[in-house]
Amino acid sequence: RSDGVAATSVVQLPNSEVVGGFADGSVMLWDLRTGRCVSELPASSHGLSAVVSILPRDYRSFVTASANTLRVWQDLRTT
Repeated sequence: RSDGVAATSVVQLPNSEVVGGFADGSVMLWDLRTGRCVSELPASSHGLSAVVSILPRDYRSFVTASANTLRVWQDLRTT
Protein backbone atom coordinates (compact mmCIF):
# COMPACT_ATOMS: atom_id res chain seq x y z
CA ARG A 1 0.00 0.00 0.00
CA SER A 2 1.16 3.49 -0.70
CA ASP A 3 -0.74 5.19 2.15
CA GLY A 4 1.65 3.98 4.86
CA VAL A 5 -0.75 1.64 6.69
CA ALA A 6 1.22 -1.31 8.05
CA ALA A 7 0.56 -4.86 6.89
CA THR A 8 -0.09 -7.16 9.85
CA SER A 9 -0.52 -10.42 7.96
CA VAL A 10 0.19 -11.63 4.41
CA VAL A 11 -0.71 -14.95 2.80
CA GLN A 12 0.57 -16.04 -0.63
CA LEU A 13 -1.78 -18.34 -2.51
CA PRO A 14 -0.84 -21.05 -5.00
CA ASN A 15 -2.80 -19.27 -7.76
CA SER A 16 -0.41 -16.25 -8.03
CA GLU A 17 -2.36 -14.08 -5.62
CA VAL A 18 -1.55 -12.52 -2.25
CA VAL A 19 -3.98 -11.54 0.50
CA GLY A 20 -2.90 -8.87 2.99
CA GLY A 21 -4.47 -7.76 6.26
CA PHE A 22 -3.67 -4.26 7.52
CA ALA A 23 -3.52 -2.29 10.75
CA ASP A 24 -6.59 -0.28 9.71
CA GLY A 25 -8.62 -3.50 9.45
CA SER A 26 -8.76 -3.68 5.65
CA VAL A 27 -8.10 -6.78 3.55
CA MET A 28 -6.65 -6.54 0.05
CA LEU A 29 -6.12 -9.12 -2.69
CA TRP A 30 -3.29 -8.66 -5.24
CA ASP A 31 -2.58 -10.48 -8.46
CA LEU A 32 1.17 -11.14 -8.54
CA ARG A 33 1.19 -11.50 -12.33
CA THR A 34 -0.02 -7.93 -12.84
CA GLY A 35 1.07 -6.36 -9.54
CA ARG A 36 -2.40 -4.85 -9.15
CA CYS A 37 -4.86 -4.86 -6.30
CA VAL A 38 -7.93 -6.72 -7.54
CA SER A 39 -10.12 -6.36 -4.45
CA GLU A 40 -10.28 -4.38 -1.22
CA LEU A 41 -12.70 -5.41 1.50
CA PRO A 42 -14.22 -3.07 4.06
CA ALA A 43 -12.21 -2.41 7.20
CA SER A 44 -13.16 -3.98 10.50
CA SER A 45 -13.43 -1.74 13.55
CA HIS A 46 -10.08 -3.03 14.85
CA GLY A 47 -6.83 -3.69 13.03
CA LEU A 48 -6.29 -7.20 11.74
CA SER A 49 -3.94 -9.52 13.54
CA ALA A 50 -4.16 -12.48 11.16
CA VAL A 51 -5.28 -13.64 7.72
CA VAL A 52 -5.51 -17.39 7.23
CA SER A 53 -6.23 -19.15 3.94
CA ILE A 54 -8.65 -22.05 4.22
CA LEU A 55 -7.44 -23.37 0.81
CA PRO A 56 -10.61 -24.88 -0.60
CA ARG A 57 -10.61 -25.98 -4.21
CA ASP A 58 -11.20 -22.39 -5.40
CA TYR A 59 -8.46 -20.84 -3.18
CA ARG A 60 -10.69 -17.89 -2.35
CA SER A 61 -11.93 -18.43 1.22
CA PHE A 62 -10.20 -16.79 4.18
CA VAL A 63 -10.53 -16.13 7.86
CA THR A 64 -9.44 -12.79 9.30
CA ALA A 65 -8.93 -12.10 12.99
CA SER A 66 -9.01 -8.83 14.90
CA ALA A 67 -9.22 -8.01 18.61
CA ASN A 68 -12.47 -9.90 19.23
CA THR A 69 -13.82 -10.78 15.77
CA LEU A 70 -13.33 -13.64 13.34
CA ARG A 71 -14.68 -13.19 9.80
CA VAL A 72 -14.94 -15.74 7.02
CA TRP A 73 -14.61 -14.24 3.54
CA GLN A 74 -15.52 -16.11 0.38
CA ASP A 75 -14.49 -15.20 -3.16
CA LEU A 76 -12.61 -11.97 -2.55
CA ARG A 77 -13.00 -10.84 -6.14
CA THR A 78 -16.77 -10.52 -5.87
CA THR A 79 -17.41 -9.17 -2.37
